[in-house]
Amino acid sequence: MLRLLRYTCRPLHLRVGIGLGVHEGKLAKNPWDLNGPAFFGARSALDDLKRSRQAKTKVVTGGAEELDRLLNAILLLLDTIETGWTDAQWEAVHVYEMLGTYAAAGEKLGVAAQNVHKRCQAAHWNAVREAEDALRSAASLLSPQQG
Repeated sequence: MLRLLRYTCRPLHLRVGIGLGVHEGKLAKNPWDLNGPAFFGARSALDDLKRSRQAKTKVVTGGAEELDRLLNAILLLLDTIETGWTDAQWEAVHVYEMLGTYAAAGEKLGVAAQNVHKRCQAAHWNAVREAEDALRSAASLLSPQQG
C-alpha cells in the first residue's frame, strides 16, 4: 500500500506516519481531531519524521518498543532503496507487479521483457518484495491484539 501510494503521488516525496490501534469517539472531518491509539501513534510517528532527515515512513504499534524498532528498520531500508529508484524503475516494478510477467509488463511499457527485468533487478525488487511480505506478516500478527 505504501509503495502504491508513493508511486501514485510521484514526484511528491511523502512522509507517512502509521499508528496501529483502534479509533475512539466520533468521526471528525479533520484527521487531527480523531482520537484513539491509532491516531495518537500516527501523529507521534509524523512528529518523529519531521526531525529525521532519512526516514520517510514510521510506524508506532503501541506495543513493544523493540517491535517498533524492528519494523522501522525495515521501513527505513525500503525508504532508502526506493528513494534511489528512477522513473523507469518505478514504472517497471509497478507494471510487473500488476501484470505478473516481464513479457506482459514489457508489452504494456513498450520495451523488451529483458529491459523490464533489468529495471526490476536494478530496483532490488526481490529484496523489496521480501521486506514488504515480512511487514505484511507482522501486521497480520498484530491485528488481533489491536482490536
